[in-house]
Amino acid sequence: MEIEAVGLGSEWLSAILALYRANVNTLGFMPQGGFQSRAASGTLLVATETSSLYGYLLYDLPEHHIAIRHLCVRATDRGKGTARRLVQALVDRHPERHGILLSCRKDFPAADLWPRLDFEPVSEFQGRSREGHLLTRWWRDFEHPTLFTADTEAVGPALTAALDTDVFLDLVTPEGRPIETMHLLDDWVSERAELFITKEIPVEVREQTRRKSGMFRRRDAPATVWEPIADRLRFAATAQGRGPLSDHDQRDVRHISRAAAVGASFFVTRDEKLIRRFRAVAGEAGVELVTPGEFTARLDAPATYAPVMLENTSFSLSPAAKFPVDELVARFLNYGAGEKAYRLRARLRETIADRAYSTAWVVADEREQPVALYAQRIGPASLEVTLLRAVGPMASTLSRHVAHMQRQRAMHLGLPEARVSDDMLSASFHAALAAEGYRYDVNGWRATPRRGLLPVSDIGAAGGPLVRHEQEIAEMLSSVVDDARFRPGLAADLERELAPLKLLGAGIRSYLVPIKSHWAAELFDSALSRATLFGRDPALGISREHVYYSGALHPPRTPARIVWYVSGAAPRGGPGAVRAVSTLEEAVVDRPGTLYRRYQHLGVWKRDEVLATARNGKALALRFSDTELFANPISLAELRTLSEDARHTLFLRSVAELPEHLFASIYERGIDGHD
Repeated sequence: MEIEAVGLGSEWLSAILALYRANVNTLGFMPQGGFQSRAASGTLLVATETSSLYGYLLYDLPEHHIAIRHLCVRATDRGKGTARRLVQALVDRHPERHGILLSCRKDFPAADLWPRLDFEPVSEFQGRSREGHLLTRWWRDFEHPTLFTADTEAVGPALTAALDTDVFLDLVTPEGRPIETMHLLDDWVSERAELFITKEIPVEVREQTRRKSGMFRRRDAPATVWEPIADRLRFAATAQGRGPLSDHDQRDVRHISRAAAVGASFFVTRDEKLIRRFRAVAGEAGVELVTPGEFTARLDAPATYAPVMLENTSFSLSPAAKFPVDELVARFLNYGAGEKAYRLRARLRETIADRAYSTAWVVADEREQPVALYAQRIGPASLEVTLLRAVGPMASTLSRHVAHMQRQRAMHLGLPEARVSDDMLSASFHAALAAEGYRYDVNGWRATPRRGLLPVSDIGAAGGPLVRHEQEIAEMLSSVVDDARFRPGLAADLERELAPLKLLGAGIRSYLVPIKSHWAAELFDSALSRATLFGRDPALGISREHVYYSGALHPPRTPARIVWYVSGAAPRGGPGAVRAVSTLEEAVVDRPGTLYRRYQHLGVWKRDEVLATARNGKALALRFSDTELFANPISLAELRTLSEDARHTLFLRSVAELPEHLFASIYERGIDGHD
């Protein structure tokens, strides 16, 4: 039996789809595009022998773990170890991940399989299906020592979708539902999105049907919030030159406006005429109009941080006092967690009134619609983040940036930590906080940003830098030191938590990567203010996540750092200098078309540009994050001097590893300019 990853042109795809269709009742609905996207990204494995398909495993790679979406073995081949071999192949392909997460109905036969494959149950939740089946989350830990608590508990779906009346009626009617609509009740949908209704549905449906509306949570905003949105939609719709709005159109406008007012990401409808007439204007209100089939297809797409979505947009940051409190409550109330409107209203008013120690800020899009909200209180030993909310289609991406802003603010104030005390924070922030190096404990999420270089030999040593001033952190780090050395994966987690601090002697490699000045301008300079949403502080210059392509065919070993040498002739501080350092998240060699499809959500590069980097039909993709611009760029002459002092031969034509002592000299010189 052979285990391999299949590509888009694989002969096995038709057999995989046939096996899926034969087992769709237990696997749950997945559009054909879901299989194609995984094949394109290399996350679809098959078990085969000669001309027979025994089974397949389809998965995603969110953040630091692996998420199994489908594991299916042909009925005649079960009990022969196929599932075990597929899972083991998955482990072998991604040993650097923290573990594997999946969800399975508790009453399915497969529930007995997971313990035999070394999974353990970590939580249970109720699905959205009419029967309310109970699902179990299963976790297989890779036993890496880590400072992060695996957030495998249910935190609520990050996406929200309002149902149009026609879809609602489909779902509450026992018979005759359209096939594309019935999949909205699949258990996997409730795991990834919250479906809700607005007041417009009870208004439109009959009394007998109205009693069934309790099947879905209801979200409503005051008329003072949704009516101005409706006015804008009416104006925009009539400006298209399609004539006056009918009574039916007016109802549609009210319904879309109510959904927009409570922060819906999607409005799900089968009315294609509605979609054609209002899709553009609804988008201006931050709501995407989709059919049930389009919604499940979008929901099935792997969840990713997607800064490309932020290009050509204009976000603004304003004091919360600029917006009516009721509008902010309607937009950012955590309906899924059962938050009470009066409680959020009181918290907002208290924060706005406490000008001496507290501030509240709203991120608005180019339509001046609030899309994120955060509030801070400055204490003697921490920056307390009392509110942390995000809504809309870009909530996941916005959450990463806003989470990063909190730790940067704490560092600028000279405070040792940023602490999140919002017990009703938006669901998108759980993953964002973990990705941004926050640590979860009994008191909530905390970030402990630090600057400089720290040899691991100093951790826990008498008089060491962290012992003198930060006993708690010193004890935490000392508890995971083994003979004064870290496992590299743990060291990478530590650096993420203490960023921008760099650990030395911990097994984290450093690579010098040459980059053309026009790409540096896109990734580090002119695009950086867009990447940080609200303009960058030149003293920080920290971006979030990007991808760079190279013709080098020997990928760097992770965990690692990238030291960027910007090639070209210019005076000190321009191109022809080492200008930044980044965290290397992933290095992959593959066909350029495959790499482009896998990383296009990170933006900047066009397909033909990726193809042009290929050598012998292959290219190298470097996915990197946390780019820190040097306050003092290091010229080529200075770089050569540092290399000579370190007795290292400098190589600038391709990716090259740097000795750690040379990296330390470069980094120290770059961040403060001293020898």
